[in-house]
Amino acid sequence: MLTEEQVITRLQEIFPSSKLDKTKYYTSLQVINSKGIKRNFVELHFYQNNVKIALIAKFLNDEEKQSVDIKPENFRWTLNGEVSVTNINELNDVIPLIEKSYVGVKNADSDDNSMSLAEKHEKEFKDWAIQRRVNKGKKETDWDATVPKTIWLRGSTELVKFKKNIDLMPIKDLLLKVSNLNTAEIEELNSLPNNLFSLEKDKFIEAHEYINNFYKKHSKELREIINNTNLDGSRRWGYSIFKNTAFANEYLTFLNESNVRSSNPVSKYRRKLLSSKNIILRGAPGTGKTYLARRIAAEIISGGRTKDFNELSNDEQRQFEFVQFHPSYDYTDFVEGLRPINDETNGQIGFELVPGVFKKFVTLAKESKLIGGNDNFDEAWSKFFEEVHDITSDDSDATYDIKTLTGKDMHLQAYVHHGMEGVQEVGTHGYYNKNQCYLIYQNKPGVPKGGLDNYRKAIVKHLRENFGLQDYVPKHEEAKEVPFVFVIDEINRDEISKIFGELFFSIDPGYRGMRGAVKTQYASLHEDEEELFYIPENVYIIGTMNDIDRSVENFDFAMRRRFRFVKIKANDPDQLGMLSSLDYYDEAVERLEQLNKRISSIEGLNDHYHIGPSYFLKLDELDSDFDLLWEDYLEPLLEEYVRGFLDEEEILQELREAYEFASVETEGLADEDYR
Repeated sequence: MLTEEQVITRLQEIFPSSKLDKTKYYTSLQVINSKGIKRNFVELHFYQNNVKIALIAKFLNDEEKQSVDIKPENFRWTLNGEVSVTNINELNDVIPLIEKSYVGVKNADSDDNSMSLAEKHEKEFKDWAIQRRVNKGKKETDWDATVPKTIWLRGSTELVKFKKNIDLMPIKDLLLKVSNLNTAEIEELNSLPNNLFSLEKDKFIEAHEYINNFYKKHSKELREIINNTNLDGSRRWGYSIFKNTAFANEYLTFLNESNVRSSNPVSKYRRKLLSSKNIILRGAPGTGKTYLARRIAAEIISGGRTKDFNELSNDEQRQFEFVQFHPSYDYTDFVEGLRPINDETNGQIGFELVPGVFKKFVTLAKESKLIGGNDNFDEAWSKFFEEVHDITSDDSDATYDIKTLTGKDMHLQAYVHHGMEGVQEVGTHGYYNKNQCYLIYQNKPGVPKGGLDNYRKAIVKHLRENFGLQDYVPKHEEAKEVPFVFVIDEINRDEISKIFGELFFSIDPGYRGMRGAVKTQYASLHEDEEELFYIPENVYIIGTMNDIDRSVENFDFAMRRRFRFVKIKANDPDQLGMLSSLDYYDEAVERLEQLNKRISSIEGLNDHYHIGPSYFLKLDELDSDFDLLWEDYLEPLLEEYVRGFLDEEEILQELREAYEFASVETEGLADEDYR
C-alpha cells in the first residue's frame, strides 16, 4: 500500500524547489511562476486504498490526456486532470505528467487576471449565462444549450462526449464546404478566425451578419451538408446541431448588455447563494465577511438594484434578518421555546410557547408567497372580545350571552391565559380561545380531536351575524418568488446541532419545501399537534466564521455538508474597497499587504491569520494615526497569534517592522499568494 510519506518524499525528490502546502482536505505542491506568484501544480488526495493525483490537463498532449480523467469544463477546476495510483510503480508512471504540469505552471507568464481576449469573452459569457439561469430559478450549471453554443463559437472542444458524438469544426470550415463559392466568398470566410470569441464586439457583429446572410444564400446546400455530416445533435447528449439563426443570439445579448464588461464581485457571491441556498463566508478576522453578507443580501432582495443595505425600502428590509450565535444561544431562541409570562387572570407567572427568530422569519417568507384570499377574523374577533370583556370584567356574575347551533343559551365571560385571548362558558369546562376559533373559521378542527367544536362554531356564527366576519377564502401561492435572506454571524461560536435541532434535515437545499417538513420539539404544545415545519425555497442563509476560531474544528460535519464554504481573502480588491473613503488609502493598503506577507512567512502561521481591511477602518476614529492603530488594535491581536512561540518578542518586532516599511530581511522568502 502506498503511504502519504512515500508519495510526498518521492515528489520532493523530483521537484526539490517546490513548496509543500497541506490543507484539511488535500496536500499540494506549489511552484513560483514567472510573475513571482505561487501556484499549485499538483494536488494529492489520500484515501485508504489509493492516492488521487490532480494536475493541469491543458499542459498534456493528446496521447497523455487519454491516460487521465479530465473533468468537464463546467466544473471549472484548474487542476482538472485526475489519476489514481495504488503503488510506487504507478506513481512513477504518472510523474512525467506531473512534470508537464510543473513546467507549464512555472513558465506561465499570465495569471487568472490576464487571459487572452477569447478566453476572457468565453468565461464572461458562460458566467453571464449561468447567472441568467439562476435568476430564472434554475440550478447553477452551464450544462445546457449554452454549452454547444459556446463550443460552436470557439470552434473546438476537448470534451470527449462531444468529440465522440459530433464532428465539430469551426463555423467557417462548415461554410467552406459549400460548392461553387466565388473568390470573394472564400476570402471572406477564410478571414474569419476559428475562434469567434477572439473578435471584439463590433467585428463579431459584422461576422455574425455575414454568416447569417451566407446561410440564407446557401441554405438548401448547407442543410444537405449538415444532414450528410455527423452534425446532427441531440439534447440527450448535451450537444446541438449548428443553427445559423440561434448560434450567437445569446452571445449578442451578452455583448450588448452594458454591465457585462464590469467586474461585479457581489454578483459572484449572489450567484453562489442563489444556487446553493446556504453559504458560509469564511476567512481571517477583519476581512469584512459581515459587511459582505449584508451587501449580498441587499443585492438579492433588491433584485440587483443596489448592494447598499441602507437603500432598501422598509418592506424590503423585512426580507432580511440578522442574528449572532454565542455560547448561550439555543434552540428556544432560534426555533421555538417556552417563555415566562404574567397571567393576567390570576397574577401568577406561567409559560407560553413562543416562536424563535428563525421560525418567525420563515413564517414571513411563506406568507410572502401567498396572495389573494379573504380573512378578516382578527378584526371581527377584536370587536367581539372587547365587548365581552367590557361587560364581564367588572362584575364576576355578568355574562355575555349567545346561542348554540341548536338554539340553547351560552353564557360567556372573557379571559386571557398565557397571553391568549378566549371566552369560557360559565358553569362548564368549556374554554374557547382565539386560535381554536380561528381554526374553525378556516374549516379545520379547533382542537386535534374536535372536542366541543360545535360551541366554537357557534361563536364563529355569532361573529358572522354580529361583527361582520366574512367568509374565509384561503390565499394561494404566487408564482413570483420573493427572496428572504437570513444572516448568522459567528455561526461556529455555539454548538450548531443544539440550535438547529431537527432542522438539520429541513435546512438541506435538497429538502426545501414540504418534502423537508418535520415536527418541531414542541409540536405536542401546538394547537395542531400534527403541524409540520419546513423551510421554503425562497429562504437563503448566509453564515460567517473566522478561520482561526478554535470552535471551527467543532463545526458539525452534518451541517458542513449543507453549506457551501466561500473563502474571503484579506487583500481581495473587492474587500479593500471598504477602505476607499480613508484619507490615507494607499498607505493603509500597503501596510496591510506588507504585514500579511510577513505573517505568512512565519512558521506556524498562514493566511488564516492575516489582518483584514476592516481593522484599518478604525483610522477614521484615530485621526489616521497608524501608530495608535498598531498599539490599540493590531499588536494585541498579533500577540495572541504568537503567544507561546519561542521567539515571540522577535516575531512581534519583525511584524511591526513590516507594518512600518522598515528594512526586513527577505532572503529565501517567497511572496505568499494570499490573494
